[in-house]
Amino acid sequence: ETFDRTGYIHELTATAVVFPDLKNADLQKAYGVLGEAELLKAMLYVGEFATLAQAVQELSGLDVDINEEIEEVKNA
Repeated sequence: ETFDRTGYIHELTATAVVFPDLKNADLQKAYGVLGEAELLKAMLYVGEFATLAQAVQELSGLDVDINEEIEEVKNA
């Protein structure tokens, strides 16, 4: 089993959205999709989704490479 980083980022981004309610079945049906991440991707342009995903990762602290942090601590 492998880790699906792209899927993880999509789900993380969708989970971070408070409004609109991406769990709303009627809204999902209106866009012809099933699932919060799929709805968010359908609602936004690719660039908008990428910008939002990057912001969510930064706020979550997931944009930092752990190896860089380890080296920084070693050299301090």
